[in-house]
Amino acid sequence: MENINLYIDCDGVILNTIDILIYLFKKYKINVKDEMAVIKFLSQLDWDEIIKQSSQINNSIYYIKELINSNIFNPAILSHITCLQEAAAKRIYFLQNVPGLSVFLIYKLESKTTIGNVRNKILVDDYTPNLVEWEKAGGIGIKFTQYKKPNYPFFQISSLEELLITKKELIKLIERPKIEYKQIILSKR
Repeated sequence: MENINLYIDCDGVILNTIDILIYLFKKYKINVKDEMAVIKFLSQLDWDEIIKQSSQINNSIYYIKELINSNIFNPAILSHITCLQEAAAKRIYFLQNVPGLSVFLIYKLESKTTIGNVRNKILVDDYTPNLVEWEKAGGIGIKFTQYKKPNYPFFQISSLEELLITKKELIKLIERPKIEYKQIILSKR
């Protein structure tokens, strides 16, 4: 079995940028239900400072390096962006912390599946609608959450360390029955 392509979201999985952004949305009274207002606001932020203020979630950079060395995965970053300044800040962060790691950035209004053929490729993301789209396109979605829910339609992890599994365990994950999407209640997170 060759290595599995593993795409890892940045915001809310690797870095706690979400917490900072939620604080800023409240401070500046941004209507988070107005997607265009959110994108406009995000594109005006100092992303170098946002990334600088963000902390790693559960020692994520260390575990990305461990995943690279596992000989099971080909990890890469797959993150949404709202502007070029955000893209540059994220690229620099990963270049400094995990040199050689591939970083794929997709404009916020586009699906992460636009990266190409996602069949049997894994996406770790904290945002359920991204996982639904990913699995509908033939990929494998893994929900990153601090609060695991029983009977949740996606395999759940709260640390990238949980992906350091054997190839046999990975095959079980890949071959699990696909979920019925009409049964999923899409939550914001």
